[in-house]
Amino acid sequence: MGTVEKELTMILAEMDPLYDNDTSFFADANCKGMPADKFFIEPRTPQQHILIAEAKKICGLCPVRKRCLEFALNNYIHHGI
Repeated sequence: MGTVEKELTMILAEMDPLYDNDTSFFADANCKGMPADKFFIEPRTPQQHILIAEAKKICGLCPVRKRCLEFALNNYIHHGI
């Protein structure tokens, strides 16, 4: 798995062009350059719950958090932090 930006760009490439494809907000995101698997975790073990809490801290302080959520909802990305 690549960075968050790369993963979402690949998802968008496969989608209908009517979806929200403006990823310019990633330039200001706290997760910029981080591995995508840090933010797309399925909680199964106590360790994974700790990783989810860490990801939520990063997202919680992000200046583009609202735009990121909007992007995810507009593109039907229902998993991830």
